[in-house]
Amino acid sequence: MDWRLIAGVSVLLLALGGLGFWGYRNGWFGGAGGSNYSKVPDTDYGGNDITHLPGKKVEDLEKECDGLKDCVGFNTHGYLKSKTENMVVSKGVDFYRK
Repeated sequence: MDWRLIAGVSVLLLALGGLGFWGYRNGWFGGAGGSNYSKVPDTDYGGNDITHLPGKKVEDLEKECDGLKDCVGFNTHGYLKSKTENMVVSKGVDFYRK
């Protein structure tokens, strides 16, 4: 096999791998850009509320949750959670899990 073909394929694979990482970090594959949280649409978890911060943006809730060692995630209504038990389908509410 020609070494130029092998080199070309290697460069292509490296480029695609880098694009995958870059795309993930920038939210192209479903996550918030640069976020350590996974979005779970139309889902909430009953109980286990740490605090309620209504009207905050997702980015602000991420920072708040990051600052609390017991926080495992939050919903778009501003409830920061200590556990993900008692899952319920909740149309229009998204849960962000660490």
